[in-house]
Amino acid sequence: MYYLVISGSQQGPYPVEKVRTMLAAGEIGPDTLAWSEGQADWQPVQRILAPPQSPPPGVATRSGMFSFLGGVGVTLAVVGAVLLGLLLLVGGFIGYIAYVGNGLDKSSKEYVDQAIPAIVTGWSPDELVKRESKAFQKATTDEQLIKLFAAFRKLGALKNYEGCKGDANVNYTPNSGKVITATYLGRATFEAGEAEIKVILIQENGVWRIQGFRIDSTAFLK
Repeated sequence: MYYLVISGSQQGPYPVEKVRTMLAAGEIGPDTLAWSEGQADWQPVQRILAPPQSPPPGVATRSGMFSFLGGVGVTLAVVGAVLLGLLLLVGGFIGYIAYVGNGLDKSSKEYVDQAIPAIVTGWSPDELVKRESKAFQKATTDEQLIKLFAAFRKLGALKNYEGCKGDANVNYTPNSGKVITATYLGRATFEAGEAEIKVILIQENGVWRIQGFRIDSTAFLK
């Protein structure tokens, strides 16, 4: 209930709905003083009847600030959890790559260490052909292989194979997708001298195949 000062005299009390009706009808103005029990002093009607306003954007009340900070805390917790998940995922991915890489290195080295002695012991093109990749097959003719192995035979018989060194690689290309290759350098001693044997592998349907085969030796200069 409100008391109003109308024409210099106190009138009322009026319920708040009546005060609003009087204000809307023009019977009182927005500056008409009003008082209700519990108020410290008289205040204009417009202040009494005005609904509580929300603080403008960017101005936080204390309760709003605590709510906001609480929200940030939750958000940071969620972001932290997501970040931790990403770190674990990246760590797991790196671990997976390292695991797969070790396996590829082992299998590719074993393949090369078996292939080189088989090819150079009898200098048979057939030993290379049965291990060649599709790309190697398309890039070389039988005549080229015959000439190549005729040159290789100048090294003579294999006396010692020292093994190979290298590693496997996993690459991704737009056209081919995942491509797994390996490059190794092997050293061997023949009757005519020492030689370095370079072997390039590629995986086709999970099986290692020879993509490139090259022998370098000073014996070829004699």
